[in-house]
This record gives sequence, structure tokens and C-alpha cells, in this order.
Amino acid sequence: MRVPGVKRLRLAARWFRSRFTKGVLILGYHRITQTSQDPYSICVSPENFAQQLETLRKYAMPISLREVVEGLKCRELPSRAVALTFDDGYKDHLYEVKPLLEKYEVPATFFVTTGYFDTDFWWHELEDIIISTAKLPPRLSISIDGERFVWNNSSIQHSTTSNSCRNKLLLSVHHRISLLPQQEQRRLLTELRDWANADFSDTRSKALTRDELVQLAFGDLIDIGAHSVTHPFLSALPTASQEAEIQESKANLETLLGRPISGFSYPNGAISEHTLSIVQEAGFSFACASYNDVAWRGSNRFYLPRFWIGDWDRQTFSSWLQRWLCGPRE
Repeated sequence: MRVPGVKRLRLAARWFRSRFTKGVLILGYHRITQTSQDPYSICVSPENFAQQLETLRKYAMPISLREVVEGLKCRELPSRAVALTFDDGYKDHLYEVKPLLEKYEVPATFFVTTGYFDTDFWWHELEDIIISTAKLPPRLSISIDGERFVWNNSSIQHSTTSNSCRNKLLLSVHHRISLLPQQEQRRLLTELRDWANADFSDTRSKALTRDELVQLAFGDLIDIGAHSVTHPFLSALPTASQEAEIQESKANLETLLGRPISGFSYPNGAISEHTLSIVQEAGFSFACASYNDVAWRGSNRFYLPRFWIGDWDRQTFSSWLQRWLCGPRE
């Protein structure tokens, strides 16, 4: 049973602890891009991101995630330390993020999903089908694991990209297929594309190519970590499938980049104790989760917390940052 307010109380307790115990803020991002639609709420505009970097340089001590892990090991962390991470492997990581990181001299770790090179993430294909198609049929019916799901809503036939009905349909369908194996997701996307009569001939992939990843990885400010092969809910998979997702993503990146890959990020934040063990046995040195907290001296380096940052302007981000930072900048 869930007790109302427990989550808020836990977060308040973590903040209170941050007033007296030295820790590190690990910030999580997905996309840095200017877009007219963001149904998954994962985008930060380049303008706001630049303002956030300026704020970090002014009030915090940006360090690499590797430095965070080393600090946790030796129990020596700099005051007001902040580390940046990016998940999935989007094109804008190269074209929008990297130039800004170089401008403000802020290091970052990018966790890359290796199964989407030269293609697009399935959740954005779904977005294009439901949000961007000019006219949709009034009824959607799909079969998942022998169970049929039906959506009836004539208001989805005509819409703009901001139409709330389209967004609700998208998130509902996304919820239904997100736990499925990649092969079944691909089958359903093909079925949905035919249902919508969607033409993607002019749609640009949002995922990095192999060559783009090599360009992103070049330079002292950038570190690359693994983020699985197909971006599944790892804790929902059998042991052998979890091992393949984790081990193969590491091997793929090491082969492509010609260097060891020491960091991992759990897709969807979905993990179990068994998942943690697999990541350690695969040879990773640390891993990032998705729960909100400060990384403390006693934090499990295979279960590092992160704060997910929104599309906040300078004032909003500064207020949030000052609330969590503790101690003078060294």
C-alpha cells in the first residue's frame, strides 16, 4: 500500500542530509534540441542548456563521472561537485551538446544504446506515426501477447502536434509495447505504420550513426558508456537475455572505439539485484540508475543516483542547483 506523501518525505530527507554530508550531484539528460513537440518530456533547448552550463561554471565544480567514482572509492569528494550524463545516443549529443561542453569546458559521460546505429529509436518511430501523421483512423486495434487492445477516439483523426488526444494515445500505446522484445516491437510498429498509412521517407533518424559516435567520443571532455543493445526493461528479461544486452553493448562499443568501456546506465531505470550482479561480472566499474538522490561517500557505485534535468531557464536551474549544493566551491 502506498502512503500519500512518502515519496516527497523521502526526497526531503535526502535534501536535509545534503546540508550536512558532502556529496556529488549527477545530472541526467536525454536530448538537447529545439523542438515543437516533446511528448516524452525528455528535451532541453540548446539555449536553456547553455544557461545551465554557465550556471554550473559559476556556482558548482563540474567533474567527470570517472572522478566521481574515484572520489567515492577513496572517500574524498570536492565540494559542490557536479557530473553530467546523457542517455541513449542521440545525434544532438554530437551536434548540439558537444560544442557547448567544449565552450564551457564541462566534462560529460554519454551512455549509448548500440542497437540503433543507422536507424531510429522505436519510441520516436511510434511518435512519428501517432503525432506527425496528418490524419489517423478513428479506431486503433492491436494484439499483444494474445490480448487485444482497442482505442476509440474520433478526435485523433485531425490534430496538430500539440493535440493532447494524440499525446495521450501515444503514451498509452507506448506503455503497452515498451516491455515487449525488440522483434515484437518492430512487428507492431510495422502494423501501426500500415494502420496510419504513415510515410517516413523524409523523417530523419534521431540516433547517432557509428561514424558520429566516433566523432562524439573524440576529446578529453567526453567519456562513453554502455546503455544496452535494444534499451529493454532489463529486470523483466531472463538472465541470459540480460547478460547478452549488457555484455554485447560493452563489446560493441569497445570494438568500435578501440578502448575499454567502464560505465553502464540502466535503460528505463529498471534493475534488480541480479541485474546489478551481471553488470559487475561484465567488467564495468560503475553504473548509473534513475532515482533522485545525491551520490554520497558510501553510495553503491553500481547504483549511482541521478537527478533528471528539465527544460529549465537560468533562474529555475540556478534555484534548483543552489538548493542541493552544499559547501563552498573549492
